Amino acid sequence: ASLAEASAAFAASGLLRQALGEALHGSLLDSQAAESRRAEGCSDAELVAAAAWWPVVGGIG
Repeated sequence: ASLAEASAAFAASGLLRQALGEALHGSLLDSQAAESRRAEGCSDAELVAAAAWWPVVGGIG
């Protein structure tokens, strides 16, 4: 499933809304929407480079 499909299913889940509470559920939906906007139009390589942790810690190995 795509992020959009997963976000729609998450938003529609009354069980998750009840379990997480309105504030956390809404915050996660906002976060997913922001991530979708950030990733829009980026190649896979650009997304990996933007999210890679190894430049921060000095590489792998």
